[in-house]
Amino acid sequence: KKFFKNVFLLWVKHESEKKIEEIIKKLRGRENIFIDRAAKDIYYKTRSIWCTYCTMWKWATVVLSYKCHRDCFFCYEETPLDPKVVIDPYNESEMDKIYSLLDDSFSNSENKTLAITWWEPLLFLDKVYELLEYVNNKYPWKHTRIYTTWDMMKESTLIKLKSLGLDELRYSIKPWEEPNLNLYGLTKKFIPKVLIEMPIQPFSKE
Repeated sequence: KKFFKNVFLLWVKHESEKKIEEIIKKLRGRENIFIDRAAKDIYYKTRSIWCTYCTMWKWATVVLSYKCHRDCFFCYEETPLDPKVVIDPYNESEMDKIYSLLDDSFSNSENKTLAITWWEPLLFLDKVYELLEYVNNKYPWKHTRIYTTWDMMKESTLIKLKSLGLDELRYSIKPWEEPNLNLYGLTKKFIPKVLIEMPIQPFSKE
């Protein structure tokens, strides 16, 4: 894990501004590739509108825990902010802080969206339900989405997430994983927007 992270960081660092400009120049004009004026956002065909709000800082993100059942080379360490920090979603005072921060964030009408993410939120499914219920009851006009791996998802979970008004679900898969097309199709039956996110693998040209 550390080897790949270090290599990836070096690979990014060695790309000069001139090289990046050359890459963007080659991409411009290609069919279905969109680049904004500042060349900060590059995407193929389409993307979630909520990605736009993120680039405009009109969002809120909740991290329930630094725990995950996977160990992916591109992810942060278990405690990225401070090695002494441990987030416990079953600590009532910590959850109260999260709700207070959400209220402060959503009191700003420009904040449009809530993301529940890192590391694996489905490990604390009851707390995910609790968060969605809180936001859906108090701020029903806000867009909600979850980032998760695909291997813990069940149909019963999708049914519950639909009942709590989840707008979008993003699955993270790795370049070498076999896409679970059946699950993606099932998810689409319950969740309006389904996205697949895949990291770039170091040294891979595909």
